Amino acid sequence: MSGSAPKITSQIAPSLLLLADLAVLSAGLAGLVVAESGLMPGFHQPISANVRIAVGAQGAVLFLVGTLLVVRTGSTPSRRSSQETPLYKLYGLNTPRAGDEFQNFHITTENSNPLQFMWADTVAGSRICPRIDHNSQFLRVEFLNAQNAPPCNIVVRTMGQAPLLNVPRRNYLQFQARVPTCQPKFTRPTAQTFHKDQELPAGAPQRLRRVALSVRLVNGMLQHWAWQGRSQAPRHLVVEGHSWKTFKLPLGEGWARFNTDGNPEGPSKPDFSILSAVAFEIGDEGPPPPSGSYGLVDIRDIRCAD
Repeated sequence: MSGSAPKITSQIAPSLLLLADLAVLSAGLAGLVVAESGLMPGFHQPISANVRIAVGAQGAVLFLVGTLLVVRTGSTPSRRSSQETPLYKLYGLNTPRAGDEFQNFHITTENSNPLQFMWADTVAGSRICPRIDHNSQFLRVEFLNAQNAPPCNIVVRTMGQAPLLNVPRRNYLQFQARVPTCQPKFTRPTAQTFHKDQELPAGAPQRLRRVALSVRLVNGMLQHWAWQGRSQAPRHLVVEGHSWKTFKLPLGEGWARFNTDGNPEGPSKPDFSILSAVAFEIGDEGPPPPSGSYGLVDIRDIRCAD
């Protein structure tokens, strides 16, 4: 019980402060009412003008002070909760776990769903199709970015239904990627096509030999931070070749807030002591090509490293 007392006290204290501030505000309001009406509870005769002026002045001061206190106290819990509340639970995650491995794509009872969510601009005609190779333990993503559409996103969640506690602090986020040479699931239109949802639209671009990844980290407060290095925009990591290539991103400077997704509140500097998810934007290098982009990429062994 002793371990829970500070938490209970920290939750009750702001409420008591707010009640006290409301009492001051009410006293001030009562003073203004008395000054206006000239009547005071418990007195049968109207009070004198001098008393009304004194009570009114006191009521005005109390009302002003009470208003300022309520505004201050009322805003304090929201700032506190955005930094202390375990927002990662909104991702269905439990108590943080220590370790280096973020996601190894080894499907078990405890690691049954390595994907948090995926996104594609389906209105424009974009598509994304992830699948996990159970034997070799990697994620394969096939994507089609439609003309002038934002790149597809895939968001990987941490293992064991628990966010990764980056303690002792590791200096890098590390993962491996490659461009596979396998047969794609999406097919070109033919007379023998049976699954129209797997058919590429007419005029779809040729398969990319080089796939660009942009990385976002989701911390314990569900803030999204995009890797941009020293540039002023999200930086592309280029994947090419069918051999695995290791990428390492420093968990320090070079990250910018990405408020289009996730929690826009909280600290203005990156805090990667807890990691909830890793997001990958997948597409072509540079600005989106007018014809869109299409390809496959494999990702594996996401971890914190030195």
